[in-house]
Amino acid sequence: MHGMNEGQAILWAMHVGAMHALSIDKNKVHIELDNDDIYDTVRFQDELFVPEDLVEALTQFNTLYNNHHQEGLTVRRLSLVGVEMNRTAEYLATFGLENFPSFMEVPGSIGNLEFFLARDMGLAPPVQLLEAVDNLGLGEVVDSSPPPTPHPVVEDRPYNPLSLMERPRKRSRKDPFFEAAAKDEALPFKLVINIELKSNSNEISSAGSSSKAGPSAKGKEKVYEGYAFNNDGLLDREAINIIDNGILKHISKEMGKVVINLDASAENGQCLKDILKAEMLKNLHSLNLSRGPSVACSSQWL
Repeated sequence: MHGMNEGQAILWAMHVGAMHALSIDKNKVHIELDNDDIYDTVRFQDELFVPEDLVEALTQFNTLYNNHHQEGLTVRRLSLVGVEMNRTAEYLATFGLENFPSFMEVPGSIGNLEFFLARDMGLAPPVQLLEAVDNLGLGEVVDSSPPPTPHPVVEDRPYNPLSLMERPRKRSRKDPFFEAAAKDEALPFKLVINIELKSNSNEISSAGSSSKAGPSAKGKEKVYEGYAFNNDGLLDREAINIIDNGILKHISKEMGKVVINLDASAENGQCLKDILKAEMLKNLHSLNLSRGPSVACSSQWL
């Protein structure tokens, strides 16, 4: 309909359809719309403002209904349906425009019209479910070969049950340990035992020691010089056995921790390094393997 907008075209089409139904004595008319605005305009015309361009068409439609209404015989229905539910009318209109020069009636069904009619009645699934789709290999694989066996995770160093201090495998350049070592400064750590597997021996770390020898770090073998558990800067195997077997746990709970502070004091006031040294000397004397004189200590354990 040339010179009309969509709303005008729909209302005038409704009016022409009602006129045709009246001319063939059809008292029951059902009009389906898929335009929300026109449906609301007709239904709520007394409550909503009717646009000026729709006033004439809506007035003619109302006049036709009021002047030819017969009580008990005339039935007019107006309903709103989704666009997909009007595919049948769209199909017929498109088929007619492409295949016929003028409007005409056909005696039977054309094309796949039966499918559209059945779908409008809720008797057919969507077309998408009936379309054949190429199998691109995205489905389930039946009887596929088993996946490859993953490679076992190999630790960069074996697990050491005697380790009293966990260290990360890789250290960042911003690690304070390396920063302090580069500046030749004492690390802000308390005296601890750090057992790390190295040539079947264990290393002793202490406050004031760093990875670079200098004026402020005399070396681990110097810090514990004279202690029975000091084996050239490494923790003696006998001391490891004492700690691992929990022989000194009853003296101090500190001896049962993961990180042991040897500067800490036991419940009786004695320092842990003196207690560990005394236990070492007692075991060594029992084996007649004393190492000679040790550093003087006021501990009652010596």
